[in-house]
Amino acid sequence: MKLFAGVSVLALLASPAFAETITLNPGDNIQAAINRAQAGDTIALRAGIYHQSLDFSGKHGVAGAPITITSADGQGAARIVAQENRAVIQGNRMSHINVTDLHLQSTSRSGDTGGIKFWGSYDKLHDVRITGNIVDGVGQDAIKIFNMNPKDGRVLVAGNTIRGNWRQEAIDNVSVVGVTYDGNDIGGTAANSGITFKAGSDGVQVINNKITTKAKDSVIAGGWGNSRLDRAYPDEFKDNEAEDGLIQGNQISGDVRLVSAERIKVVGNDVGGTIDQEATNRHMPNSIKSRDNVIEGNNKEVVGAGEWNGETAPPPGSEFDDWDSDLGPYKPPTIRREDIARERLPDNRQQLAQANAAAGRLGSARQQLTRATATQLPSMSMDQLRQQISAKNKAKCD
Repeated sequence: MKLFAGVSVLALLASPAFAETITLNPGDNIQAAINRAQAGDTIALRAGIYHQSLDFSGKHGVAGAPITITSADGQGAARIVAQENRAVIQGNRMSHINVTDLHLQSTSRSGDTGGIKFWGSYDKLHDVRITGNIVDGVGQDAIKIFNMNPKDGRVLVAGNTIRGNWRQEAIDNVSVVGVTYDGNDIGGTAANSGITFKAGSDGVQVINNKITTKAKDSVIAGGWGNSRLDRAYPDEFKDNEAEDGLIQGNQISGDVRLVSAERIKVVGNDVGGTIDQEATNRHMPNSIKSRDNVIEGNNKEVVGAGEWNGETAPPPGSEFDDWDSDLGPYKPPTIRREDIARERLPDNRQQLAQANAAAGRLGSARQQLTRATATQLPSMSMDQLRQQISAKNKAKCD
């Protein structure tokens, strides 16, 4: 291994240059493919129906080389129908995972399961992208993200179509950080809301969505839950139900409600109902009354809501002047569709250059060895080299 000047063969094999596309057909075991997938791998599902529930728990890609599961034959062509009372796709403690262009059908009649259920156990959940999917059926929530590490973030949910019948929310966020919802068409029916972010959720963006879910409220920033009562949870999720969020450029059919929320900006939406910020979470002790929120310009016509153009960036005028001064101005990351495509099929040029450099170092080591032994190593195959060594050993014996 010294001849490789510190370049490990195992490291090269684990690099995105060796990323694999695992193509499956209906009837194949998707979970087995997930279990073997490494950073940079893509699991591509051919058109058809897959009766399975999937689990990404403990799976991690790396920056620039996520693990991706996608439809191989176009948006929605691969349909995954969940096993009864299990989420279609779930995952605990995961990072750098892409779920894209699938049709996910929930069949859950009871329990806290539905379409997509991702959580971090306050430990690890970041760099996850849920884009271009159709989520329908019956269940608790179409998409639920919860219990993130306060230092995590970079979760994008964009360009999805939500239908179906949901026992709680169409989209639910509980103690999350840095989650962006952009260009989703959120419909169907739900008991409580089209989309909620609560339990201390921080920095959630709801931008450019079409929200027509038949529910008590269309959007709730904050909430009335008591899931944190008598439980240990990070200090960052205390003191309020939602903070430092943005609701902008959405077409919203019903009401918007702020509950024990602070520094939420609700601007430039087409709201068919009312906007209320008077409620407090009466189920949690010492809940604050909503404060320091900005609500303005919400009777305007919004064009293009519910359509994702492949790029997610802060809408014009979304920066706050009154955010926590320690954090600086609010500047969400820019995420582009070409970045996602590039991560599905990693650019191997850097790894190839590294391999060529390693080969150069190997050649240099060969030259040093030649000078040290004052023997010119001939250019020959391994078989020829073995034969020569064998002949020399035999001559010594003779």
